[in-house]
Amino acid sequence: MKKNLIGHSPFTIHHLPFTIHHLPFTILLLLLFIFSAPVAADSPPVKAGVFEEVPCSISTLKLEERSGGVTCGTLTVPEKHSAPNGPAIQLGVVIIHSFSDALAPDPLIMLQGGPGGSTIDTYALPMLGQTNIRVQRDIILFDQRGTMHSEPFLACPESLAYTQETLDKDLSLEEDIAGSVDAELACRDRLRSENIDLSAYNSLENAADIEALRLALGFEQINLYGVSYGALLAQHFMRRFPDSARSVILDAVVPTQTNFITQIPYTMDRAYKALFSACADDPQCNTNYPDLEQVFFELAAKLDQDPLRVPLTDPETNRRYQWHFDGNDLTETVFQLLYSSEILPALPMLIYDLKDGRSDFLSTILPLLIFDRTMSNGMYDSVMCAEDSDFSLADMAVGGARTEFVDSNLIQADAFKSLCQQWGVPDLGAEIDAPVTGKVPTLLLSGHFDPITPPEFGEMVAKNLSRSYAYTFPNTGHGAFLSSHCAENIVLDFLDNPATSPDATCIEQESGVTFLLSKDIVSTPAMGKVLGLFSGRYLGAAAILSLALLILLSAFIVWPLAWLIRALMDRPPTNPPRWGWAAWLLVWTLGALSSLFLLGIVALIIVEGFINENEIQLLLGVPRVWGPLFALPLLVAGLSAGVVIFALLSWKGRYWSIWKRLYYSLLALAAISLVIVFFNWGVIAS
Repeated sequence: MKKNLIGHSPFTIHHLPFTIHHLPFTILLLLLFIFSAPVAADSPPVKAGVFEEVPCSISTLKLEERSGGVTCGTLTVPEKHSAPNGPAIQLGVVIIHSFSDALAPDPLIMLQGGPGGSTIDTYALPMLGQTNIRVQRDIILFDQRGTMHSEPFLACPESLAYTQETLDKDLSLEEDIAGSVDAELACRDRLRSENIDLSAYNSLENAADIEALRLALGFEQINLYGVSYGALLAQHFMRRFPDSARSVILDAVVPTQTNFITQIPYTMDRAYKALFSACADDPQCNTNYPDLEQVFFELAAKLDQDPLRVPLTDPETNRRYQWHFDGNDLTETVFQLLYSSEILPALPMLIYDLKDGRSDFLSTILPLLIFDRTMSNGMYDSVMCAEDSDFSLADMAVGGARTEFVDSNLIQADAFKSLCQQWGVPDLGAEIDAPVTGKVPTLLLSGHFDPITPPEFGEMVAKNLSRSYAYTFPNTGHGAFLSSHCAENIVLDFLDNPATSPDATCIEQESGVTFLLSKDIVSTPAMGKVLGLFSGRYLGAAAILSLALLILLSAFIVWPLAWLIRALMDRPPTNPPRWGWAAWLLVWTLGALSSLFLLGIVALIIVEGFINENEIQLLLGVPRVWGPLFALPLLVAGLSAGVVIFALLSWKGRYWSIWKRLYYSLLALAAISLVIVFFNWGVIAS
């Protein structure tokens, strides 16, 4: 699954390819947004692609484009670089320009994970704000072949449809996986019918695309940043085009010499142990969430016997589902949430909430992942099957891992091999699994809680590179850059001078995870809807809210103005009721409190989301200091009821003029609309 919830987050729960009824098979085919890719030794030289500027189509970029800060375009390259005169494909490109006139000659090119995640979708907003990098150099985002902003986009709506059909069904893991495989194969058949050569979508071609981009834009050398699969892709580029790379940053490192699929039982077990140990060693966490490990596995066993129904709403269609959530789903969901450094502090609280039957957080966060439409399943399957299906179940690292992690992963791994046997792309051979060596300066970043690419993966890659610097961060999950100020500072220092070891003393000052405590949080699902506005969701409701508020605020002008005109013209009011002043005072109070609440929400987002960088945690709840703010919608609802009553009384008693009655009825309608939006967003319920 993928989705930078808000802004940027290596919430690399990037790919929920198969199912979400049981998150399991996903851990392989989806969650793994890592894997290994190859590099051929004897390949024909890559020719420059053709770059063409086009208007930016993403709202995030349009304003920056007008000011000259961004250039959007497409890169046309051969579908297969070995056949330069054959069919061509187009890759989406975004160049985020430096602020400096004396910019460095080597840009930073970002490589997203997945495989199949959209670099542009994930990094456009956060990299626009990377002022420290933009002071010196351009930042280039390009969507790898087959991904969202490239043509063709190998999405698989068949898999999403299967997920939607089975979310509320009680299927066994085997039944669920079989249906998932069928959905993926239906996607394969459709892509083939569209004359798409799936064998062209692999890391060899992907690495050649990077070189074609470098040549097309006229750079002598480039700096590469790759996260997860992007880190693996960067290694293949280093091996094939070492002279083209000034420096390489590998974040959440996948070694070429290790098939990460076989390591999942171990990495999963390791990450869970890290979480449980961190909570047990933290006095506050251990006091508020004692025996977390025991509680978790007892909860999983209970859910297997008595599954929970988790309400989910597709943010694009607003269709509602009741997810049949069992023990397997719990294990896979928390595993995926361990990817996110931002959500990591909330996991003990989440586990205890689920124990008590509360699933608000899952209802808020998981629709962004389960109903994700930005992921390229077709590219994921093509890349994975070409490069990482050459293993046997005997290779699975099951020693020492809990049976809860072993059994489901063996089933999923077997199903993955079965899918690849039918997917129809050739295996790229064992030679691509050789370790990458060389002298390209390389920075390697790892997170202590990373559930899929543990720190030892980074160390494994680093020992074969003569100019490498590897660091582990004690409070991050999958992807440290942009999740840790310390990691960001190390990256900046490394980019300034890759030839020397960067200043990493900040790691010594880094503390472990500061866990969220339920006593410090006011649980509310409302912020998920509010934050959804930043990604273009719920705009209709926002428009209704804005119009209703404007109508209510008009009373501050219309009524006093009407009173003044009557006074100047010496016209007495028409049949005024005894409660007339109370009716208007109620409207003014309603408008003021509604405005105060919305201004408070803006302040909350600015302080907690941007200044304190807690935007992901806002999906779970708000710091208790902001709790009184959420009492205002209840007052708004009560005042709205009063306005409606006064409107009805005005018609029943024929008070005021017909125009004043109509206007007051319009105010009552605006108040009702306001309450409906608040209720729909969960603001009143919270």
